[in-house]
Amino acid sequence: MCVPAILWRDVLFESLNEDDCQLQMSPITIIWSMSAAACLTLAVINFLFWCRNRKAWANLLFFLTATSTAAWAFCELWMMRADTPAEFAAVLKWAHIVVWLLVVSNVWFVRSYLKAGRLWLAWTVCGLRTLALLLNFLTGQNLNYREITRLDHMRLFGESVAIAEGVPNPWRRGALDRSSRSHT
Repeated sequence: MCVPAILWRDVLFESLNEDDCQLQMSPITIIWSMSAAACLTLAVINFLFWCRNRKAWANLLFFLTATSTAAWAFCELWMMRADTPAEFAAVLKWAHIVVWLLVVSNVWFVRSYLKAGRLWLAWTVCGLRTLALLLNFLTGQNLNYREITRLDHMRLFGESVAIAEGVPNPWRRGALDRSSRSHT
């Protein structure tokens, strides 16, 4: 039995009148989701190339870089939508794993694909980022804050987003504080 297309259109538009339809996506959700989707698209393409040629390490490293960039976008979106300081702190703490993967995979992608950079510099960057990841889980709420005391809100693209306020973690600022004190 075939139903005319005009009937389907009437049913759809009747059921989706303006009073009943409350599903709206904010510009921030759209922009961050589109960015993540673009990253994941590139990640899948590079992963498929790597699956066909297991010696193409640059494709695997780009897959990891793009995937971690998409994950970072979702972490940012979650932090912008956080309702409590504890939720913001927890997301930020676990987001450092994503940042670690992003930095390490990006360093080795540049080394592998561009055949550029000093090997000692690559190992130094990866080692320092790993140290930062360890400090993230061993000090305060996360590497950025010893404690997040409250969430402030600001307008971004016409929407309110959360911004953390709190006591900065001295491990994050330590090097900057020491260097500024030595020049004064």
